[in-house]
Amino acid sequence: MKVKEYEEFQEDCLKGNCNRRTMYNAKTCKTASKQKSCYPRYIKMLEKQQAKMVKHIEDKRNTLEHMIETNFESDVDLEWEKTKQEVWERDTCSEYKGVYKYSDPSDYCVIWKYILTEEERQYILLNHLEDFNSYKSLNNVHIESRQRSPELKYDTNNIILAHQYFHDLFDNYKDLVTRRNIDNDGRNLWIERFKKYVNEIN
Repeated sequence: MKVKEYEEFQEDCLKGNCNRRTMYNAKTCKTASKQKSCYPRYIKMLEKQQAKMVKHIEDKRNTLEHMIETNFESDVDLEWEKTKQEVWERDTCSEYKGVYKYSDPSDYCVIWKYILTEEERQYILLNHLEDFNSYKSLNNVHIESRQRSPELKYDTNNIILAHQYFHDLFDNYKDLVTRRNIDNDGRNLWIERFKKYVNEIN
């Protein structure tokens, strides 16, 4: 924060530019006596502003330190982060960097690359390409749902890395190729294919 010297302060006063932003009486401000008495107030105003800024910074620092001291990051599920890493490295054979968004998720989706047949992929491209391309994320898909089998939440044998497009269809009981509604039997057929992939890659 720049502090103006007295001479520069005076020049502003003579031009009618009030450094204290009061401008109670512009004519009085142009007198030497008024400028002499006003300059210390100007300095004091800047000191208050500086103190306020320092306090704001200290408050933010203290808040951050408090969050760290009280384990603010305890909400992060470390076991889940470890599980995601293991699934990523297994399904992509590459280093996990904590990023699941790519311009073309199908490059990393095991359903697209390994589970679907060529005919099924062509069907999707011909009939659902726009919807397929509207999704840009990769998901960890639980083969047996967490609701039905919560004990398998961290079991990498119950998770595959897949395009969000397929994840949404699977969760909503729709066929991953035709998008038609399916019952438990139809969903179980997909579950069997997912498990077969996991067994083979392991």
